Amino acid sequence: MDRFLDALCAGADSFPTSSFWKPALPDADDEAFAQLALEAKVGYLVTFNQRHFPADRLPAVQVVSPREFLQVLQSIVP
Repeated sequence: MDRFLDALCAGADSFPTSSFWKPALPDADDEAFAQLALEAKVGYLVTFNQRHFPADRLPAVQVVSPREFLQVLQSIVP
């Protein structure tokens, strides 16, 4: 799993976010990640800490664990 995540991060891009808006989450330290996911219009937010990203705060993003995301990728790439 660590090698997969390292490879995924190696191909990541930077994305600017607005500095004046952040979603209200149970853990304020997670708000920047949610903000980025929403503003970048990603399909998935991958985290080991799914409970800090409630679906009602991120309706347009599927919050999944790394293992769940790997399963998603395996289902679309033979």
